Amino acid sequence: MIVVIGSNLCSDTMGAVAKLKEEGMAFEFHDISANLDCLKEYLELREKSPLYAPVKAEGRIGIPCFIKEDGTETMDLDAILKK
Repeated sequence: MIVVIGSNLCSDTMGAVAKLKEEGMAFEFHDISANLDCLKEYLELREKSPLYAPVKAEGRIGIPCFIKEDGTETMDLDAILKK
């Protein structure tokens, strides 16, 4: 199952969640604004993943983030929808 890491306060995250629902895709939503365990998980991912180097350099948060079933991380919703 796809994991979506984001925030219910983020319009990009909520737009992605709506699109996944519209497409009938199964996913698990980890809300970093509502759950400290999800926030800790996200911060660890953000610190360790090379995916976030440009995000951090630009001062962005980097959500939503998607983790595919095979563990691949992406911030590209289109890559998830093409599955």
